[in-house]
Amino acid sequence: MSYHFETPFPPGHFVRDYMDYAAERTDASHAYHEAAGLALLALATPNVRAHLAPYPHGLPANLYLLIVGDSTRSRKSTAISLATDIAGAAIPGCRIPDAFSPEAFAETLAARPKDSTLWAPDEFGETLLKLRTSKYMAGLTGLLLTLYAGNNYEVRRHSKRVKGGGSEEDTDRIEQPNLSILGATTPAVFETLTEADVLSGLLPRFAVINPTTKPPRKPFYAVADGTETRRNQLVTRLRTIYNAAKDRSHTVQFEHGALEVLDAFAETLEESTEVNEAARTMQQRLSAMAVKVAMLSAAGWTEGVTTAVPLRVAIQDAEMAVVIVKRWADDAKAFAERVGATQFETKLTKCLRLVQEHQLIPRNDIARAVHCPKRLMDEIEETLLDRELIKLATQKTDHGPDKLLWVLPTVQSADDAPSQERSHLKVIKK
Repeated sequence: MSYHFETPFPPGHFVRDYMDYAAERTDASHAYHEAAGLALLALATPNVRAHLAPYPHGLPANLYLLIVGDSTRSRKSTAISLATDIAGAAIPGCRIPDAFSPEAFAETLAARPKDSTLWAPDEFGETLLKLRTSKYMAGLTGLLLTLYAGNNYEVRRHSKRVKGGGSEEDTDRIEQPNLSILGATTPAVFETLTEADVLSGLLPRFAVINPTTKPPRKPFYAVADGTETRRNQLVTRLRTIYNAAKDRSHTVQFEHGALEVLDAFAETLEESTEVNEAARTMQQRLSAMAVKVAMLSAAGWTEGVTTAVPLRVAIQDAEMAVVIVKRWADDAKAFAERVGATQFETKLTKCLRLVQEHQLIPRNDIARAVHCPKRLMDEIEETLLDRELIKLATQKTDHGPDKLLWVLPTVQSADDAPSQERSHLKVIKK
């Protein structure tokens, strides 16, 4: 079965061109590259705000994004590195370190008034745990909530002595920040998160990107001709967008019908019958995300913010934003359902992800990978079969008994299986 990912962005749009470039560099999921392309546009659009009724100070175009994937196989770190390379070349000094104190974080933002900052932590799951358990990180959650809205913020730390006696207040003033986050974590994060982490309000501000499939493996040394040229072109395009957005404030003008498209999507979220409280909470900010993505879509065209003041959001931009955020909504729901899961459900999910990645895989290989004893594997197998998430197959071997494999339901026959597995795949058990 060949890999397929459909993005609404057509060739010529910055996000699509970035995705094509990144796909030449790594075999990470294209969903990661789509999110990274949007993160780059969010970084390049400070001072762009939509003045809509719910947002008295204007809705900024920044994004908080969290990509989830297994270590090594998902290539999530490589996907982030490709994006930060473009960001650093186009907007020098925009990135802050992965690890810092809350005070250093505030200092950095205060030093970049009305400007963009990118935080791209490779192990964001650890940060989420520290926000809950470490007094050292106290206050960062509230700061991140305020920065998401692009509001001004003052951090009063302590009084410091001045010459001649006396003291003065040491304050960091953050003015109209444009912070975007492109973080990564492994599925192990679900073993530490609780429903309270979702209900606290920070996680719902993140778009969750958690694909279940990825492209075929690409040799690490395989680089297509012209890749470096395409990188440099993307850097130039992003720098051009950033310079135009940084130089002056940009209001946003929505083409007739664009807001109606976005509002119709918001209405579907409000009418959701989702019973899982964490899942409902994760959906609360998706309507705002859709508006942000529509704005970024408008900025990613050739003209974008470079020639258009105000930035004009077309119906097409709104429609593409809804397609993307609907996909994020599905991932957010799956994310929320796994938070606080029992040990059994956590193991079951790990097993299922292996099947989804390989299409079919020997049960013994799964048991070794997730460290499951036979009795637990029997329970997981029975549950997955009952939920119709897998089927069973047997595979002939040259020596010894047949192998038992777990197979995706989409594999109907040997012809649907990966080529290296076809020759000995004999029986699919319903």
